Amino acid sequence: MMAQAIDDKTAEVAAGSPIVEVPGAVEFVRATLAAGIRAALVSSASAANVDLALESLGLTGSFELVLSAGHVGRGKPAPDPYVLAASRLGVDPATMIVFEDSVAGVASAQAAGAACVAIASWEAPERLAAADLVIRSWADWTPTAIIASAAP
Repeated sequence: MMAQAIDDKTAEVAAGSPIVEVPGAVEFVRATLAAGIRAALVSSASAANVDLALESLGLTGSFELVLSAGHVGRGKPAPDPYVLAASRLGVDPATMIVFEDSVAGVASAQAAGAACVAIASWEAPERLAAADLVIRSWADWTPTAIIASAAP
């Protein structure tokens, strides 16, 4: 049995509701890639929702690896999504910096042994305090500043 997908927006987008970028996220991804930093996307959403979001935000093909809920038996907060990502990337999870916006995501990253940066874009910062670093906005940070602040 695979993990249950959350936050499926396919029907909403088909009905005309746009996918809205978390301010600064797309530019942060582009800056990460421009800096030569490897990037993967690990989501609790369905594959269809992930593809839809990437297409809507102009990020299709940007990530070296894309994993969705259907790739793992246990989803977040279990470590499985990040352990699988590390395995497929051929890296030790302890060398990864994971970006998360939920309590379950922070727990998943930490259970996998990865450093975690929490983005308080919709969750209160104090709820994400278990992360190694909590930021309020992508726009206030560069990828290299994050690495300097949160690298294991």
